[in-house]
Amino acid sequence: MLSASQYSFFGCGRLGYSWIVVAFALLVLTSSTPTYAQSFSDDFNRPDGTIGNGWGVGMGQLCPMVNLRPLVPTEQAGGVYRSFPVTLPVKFSFDFRSESPHPSCDINNTLPGGGWLIAFNAPGAGYAGAQIEFFQYYGSQPVVRQYQTSAGVFADSLPSASPDFGPAFVHISGTVNADLSATLTIGSVTYNFGPAPNPLATAAGSNLVLSNSSCGGGPFFFDNLSVVSGGGCQASVKSVLMSDSHTVELDLAGQFSDNPLSSKSLFVSTAIGGVPLSGVLPLPSGATGTQSQSFFFDLAASSVPRFTDNAKFSVTAGMNENGSACTNTPQDAIVLLPLAIILGIGNGDGGDVEFTNEFPKLKADLEDALGTLHVLGESYRLKSDPTAYPTLYALAYPTAKASFTDGAIALDFLVFFQIKFLTYADAVNIVTHSKGGLVARAFLSGSIGVPQRVSTN
Repeated sequence: MLSASQYSFFGCGRLGYSWIVVAFALLVLTSSTPTYAQSFSDDFNRPDGTIGNGWGVGMGQLCPMVNLRPLVPTEQAGGVYRSFPVTLPVKFSFDFRSESPHPSCDINNTLPGGGWLIAFNAPGAGYAGAQIEFFQYYGSQPVVRQYQTSAGVFADSLPSASPDFGPAFVHISGTVNADLSATLTIGSVTYNFGPAPNPLATAAGSNLVLSNSSCGGGPFFFDNLSVVSGGGCQASVKSVLMSDSHTVELDLAGQFSDNPLSSKSLFVSTAIGGVPLSGVLPLPSGATGTQSQSFFFDLAASSVPRFTDNAKFSVTAGMNENGSACTNTPQDAIVLLPLAIILGIGNGDGGDVEFTNEFPKLKADLEDALGTLHVLGESYRLKSDPTAYPTLYALAYPTAKASFTDGAIALDFLVFFQIKFLTYADAVNIVTHSKGGLVARAFLSGSIGVPQRVSTN
C-alpha cells in the first residue's frame, strides 16, 4: 500500500481545463506481506541412499534412491510420507510409470500394470485415516476418491478412460476443492468428482503420502512431485502499467492442467477511481500449462476520473477450466502521479540529461520507489527512458541565466503541454532544488497568467 503526504496546488488551467500541481511531495511507502499459497515439490534427483528431504518410508519397502532417478517403491502398497499439512483447495501433480507385472490378484489379465496413490492430511505413515486420497489399482481400473465422514470411510469412483500404465511416464495432476470436489487429469483424460456428501470438517493428520496401490511386485516410478496448498488458485497478476496516456494494462498468468481438450480462460477485475473494470479472455484451443494474457482498459472510454493523486487500487485475477472457476487474493497496484524536478543554479540547462548526470542516486531511488514492496506498478521513469507512460520530468531551462519568469514559462509549458497530454493525470508532484523553488513560486503565484490553487492532503 502506498500513501502520500503532500501539498497540492489547484487552479484553472489553460483552455478551460482543471489542473493540479503538487509541490514538495513526500511519498511514504508502507506494505504488508501478502499471504501466498504454501507449496512443496520434489524431483527426487539426489545421490544414492535414503530418500531424504523429510520423507519417511512406510507401508512396505522402498528401493534406495538412484542418482538422477525417480522414487521407486517396490512392494505392494509401498510408499513414502512426510509432514506437509494442506489447507484446501490443493493442487498436485506428479509423473508415474510402472514396470510391474499386472497385479497377481487379478487373474484375468497378465499385461503390465501397477497403480498410484496420493493422500493428504493422513495421521500416520500410511494413507489410513487421510482426509482425502485418490488412487488407481492400475490404469484401466476406476479412479477412486476416498475420504473421511462421521460414519467412517467413504469411497466413490469414476470409470477409467485411460490405458494401463507402462514404461513411459504419464503426467497426473489434480485440484481438490474445499468441498472435496476434484478435477483429475491422467494423461489426456480428465475426471471430475462432485462435492463430497458429509465429509469431516477437520483433518485427522498432517502427512502427505505418495504410494503405489496395487498388489503387483513393482517397480513403480514417481517423479516431479508438486503440491500447492491453500489459496490454491494459480492465477496471478504479473504486472500493472499504463500502455499509453489513457490505457491501463493488466498482465495475468495462470497455471492450467495438461489436458489440451479442456476449455480455459483467464479473467480479471478491478476498480479505478470508483469505476469497476473487468474482462474475460478465453485461451486458444489446446493451451496447457502456464498461460498468459494481457487485458487493456481505456480509462477515458470507461469514464474513469483523471488522476489527482497516486491512483491506488487492487486487482483480482481468476481462471476457469471446464467450468471450474477460482479467484486469487487481490493484489495491490498503483499508477504514480507524475513528478516534476526543478533544478537550481549550477545545473546547466536542466532537463533529463542534467538531472541524470548530477543526481544519479536520486534518480535511482526514484526508479526504485516501489522497491521490494508487494505493490504492482511502474516506478518513476523519465520521458527519455523506454516507457509508454513517463512519470518523471526534469524541467529544461537555463538554470544560471533564466529569470524566475522565464523558468515559470518553461514550467507552464511542461505541465500543461507535456505532462497533461502524456499521462492521465490532472496533478503533478513538484520537487525543487535551490532556484527551482523560486521558479515554482513564480509559476504558482500567477505572474505569467492565472494563479494556481493550493491544497494540502
